[in-house]
Parts: sequence; C-alpha cells; structure tokens
Amino acid sequence: MKKKVFILPLFLAAIFYGQTGRVGINTTDPQRTLDVNGNLRIRTLDNKDGNNAYNRILIGDSAGNIDYVPIERFNVDLPSISTIRYVTGTVSVPPAKDINTSSITIGDVSFRYRSREVCTSSIPIVGCTSSYVGGRLQFRFNNTSGLGTYWTSATEVLGNGGKYDRYQAGTTIGVSPVIANDTIGWTEIDYDYNPNQRDVGTVNLILHATNDIYRISMIMNSSLPAVPNLNINQENAKIVFFIERLSDNN
Repeated sequence: MKKKVFILPLFLAAIFYGQTGRVGINTTDPQRTLDVNGNLRIRTLDNKDGNNAYNRILIGDSAGNIDYVPIERFNVDLPSISTIRYVTGTVSVPPAKDINTSSITIGDVSFRYRSREVCTSSIPIVGCTSSYVGGRLQFRFNNTSGLGTYWTSATEVLGNGGKYDRYQAGTTIGVSPVIANDTIGWTEIDYDYNPNQRDVGTVNLILHATNDIYRISMIMNSSLPAVPNLNINQENAKIVFFIERLSDNN
C-alpha cells in the first residue's frame, strides 16, 4: 500500500506538467517550454566549422530568455571550408655555389634554396668578371599519380640592392615522394637572392592542378658579428622560411 501511495503523486505531477507543455527546473512557474532557474552546463558540443547551415547566433536578455539572431546582422563572414596551414624552417646559407639546402614540405609541395654563381658584370666571349654566390628558390610538386601542373608565381624582393618584382609562369612534372631525390622534379623560380644584402623575399605561387596557393617568405642574412656590449651573439649565415598554404582540402 505504501508503494502505491508514493507512485500516485508522481503520476499526477507528470500529467500536470504534460498539460501545461512547460518544464521547470528549480521553479514551480515555468514561463517557457524549458525554464531553468540556475546555471547551464553543456559538456559536449560538435564542431560545425565549415558548415554554412549553422548561421545563427544565440543571444539572451536580462531575464534569461535565450533566442537567436541571424549571423548576417553582425556582418560576420560565414565559415569557409578553405583552410590556411603554415610551416617554418631555418636553413644555413650554402658556403659555395651549386649546393642545395634541406627541403621544407607543406601540402603537396617541397621547397628549398639552391646556391649559384650570380654574375654582376661580364665581357663578351671572356665571360663573367664579377660575381657573388647567391641562390634561387626551387619547388617540387609531390604526388603519387605523376600528375603535372601549370604554375604561376609573383615574386617581390627587398634588400640593400633595392626592390624588385617579377611575374613568372610555367609547367612542372609531378614526382612520387617514394622515388623523389635531389635531382628529379625540381623547378627553379628565376630570381636571384643575395644573402650578403640581407634580402627579404615573398613568392606567391599557385599550382593550377590543385588550385592551392602558397606564399613563401624568406628572410636571409650573411654571417653577422657578435656585439659583446649588447650581449648579442654571432649569427651564422641563414635563411628563415615561413610558408603558408591556402587550400580547400585538409
């Protein structure tokens, strides 16, 4: 009998709340479908970045009512499936010509610097009479299918020698990473850098086969002496790479 008396009030309460269509937590007078008189904690939320169907922003008033407004009201761009990834790296400036630095890979492309002799003056027939050891940026398109691609680049270089811009375009083969080595598949962007002038260069490169855009920033210097009174150590000749990739893929 005690068991029946205990169950009956719960049953009647369930009918009562079902009739009002409202549920209250810590309140006997719910004003909306769910009325919580207290704090709210949600332990798990799904990441909807890139899903344009999620275009509402939740807002609340001083009474605790929660509703939404369209995201366009706040002039906020909708999420995009495009992603930006980046990688950094530092390599030593080669001490002589025709030397490759170690490569840096991001996405489907590897980048490196190759030193070369750059002629600053020449005499016909005799050849170069004055030169320095500079270098050029090279890239390789890595893919297992051997797919080649058109490419387009825009280069801007700043340094003691001034400011220079150059537009280039061409084609390159695709090389499987399994068989790739230091001689196969590398394409050179035709612009010379001079570490002795502490050149700073930026290259915007697009591979038309994938529509990925790469921005390669290079900051270079020759050997810099120590400054003891400022507690600055000697800096070896180096190139700092900062490479960004904009892609519709991961």
